[in-house]
Amino acid sequence: MNLTQNDIFAIYKLPDSKNRITIIQNSRENILFDKYSLNKKGFVFYPFSVIKHKPLFINADEIHINKDFHLEVTSIDSSYDIIENEYLQKIDFYIKKIKAGYRKIVLSRTKSIINNNLNLFDLFKKLENSYPNAMIFLVNHPEAGTWIGATPEILLVKDNNKTETMALAGTQFVADIKSANWESKELDEQRVVMEFIENILNKHNIQYSSKGPYTKIAAKNNDGYLIHLATDYSITDVNNYYNMILDLHPTPAVSGLPKNKSIQFILENEGYDRKYYTGFLGPVNVINENTLKLFVNLRSMEIFKNKFLLYLGGGLNKDSIPLKEWEETENKAKTLTQIISGCL
Repeated sequence: MNLTQNDIFAIYKLPDSKNRITIIQNSRENILFDKYSLNKKGFVFYPFSVIKHKPLFINADEIHINKDFHLEVTSIDSSYDIIENEYLQKIDFYIKKIKAGYRKIVLSRTKSIINNNLNLFDLFKKLENSYPNAMIFLVNHPEAGTWIGATPEILLVKDNNKTETMALAGTQFVADIKSANWESKELDEQRVVMEFIENILNKHNIQYSSKGPYTKIAAKNNDGYLIHLATDYSITDVNNYYNMILDLHPTPAVSGLPKNKSIQFILENEGYDRKYYTGFLGPVNVINENTLKLFVNLRSMEIFKNKFLLYLGGGLNKDSIPLKEWEETENKAKTLTQIISGCL
């Protein structure tokens, strides 16, 4: 299957499936995600902020299962990455602001890796192998660009009457899972997300049960494991999925707390455009009716002819240590960097 950047499509593999699904929209229309989209068959691609970018919906006019693909990317990116010293200075600035009135703010950056005409089908398959517990995706839309990634974080998953969400925060890179030791900074970071989600569930009068916090393996590479703290929520009796999705997004795992204040702070101070990174994405009613599989857009990169543009971030609170925060973003890049190198 030959695809181009003029096509509108999404290719994905869910963590609980062995199948790689490709959906293609035959028209060139920009279809927006709204409350009616949940009754359609397609794929959501939602930005971090709708102030700057459109919430897109890709109609599933064609559905292909386990079909090989070829995609030639022709667009060029000329942006510059924030270097370590600049990032450390920004972290210092954020921590001062946090102490003056925030509980948490997420800071992110980009990192460029040269694209030596990499075979994207091979890259997709390697992502599947390295991130067995993640949703693997490749999305292309002329309005949004070309994105590939492997996200471990559920925003909202519905399968008939069963609904789940997740609080995911705190990151470590360990050689051995048994050596994981969560410090107060990570525990507080994850607790912030738990409290936020539970407040949303209570606001919607939703009954729920929870499991966690527990250590979740996000990825395995040559040197060890990328892990997070996670809490799973099982939910019943959701009356309005669309409103709940918009209340959940963006969670403090990718924005901060207070929510609206931290979003505004990020838009004004982060210094670059996140675009669709830390938005959410996933299929709606594609294989089975009454299903919704939405994930937060993490561990992702934008694809250009000249480079892969990795998006990396971490949660900051009053106890954050700047150099450790920089190292956390480097560790998040490590698996993707090794996979790209392994495809050459």
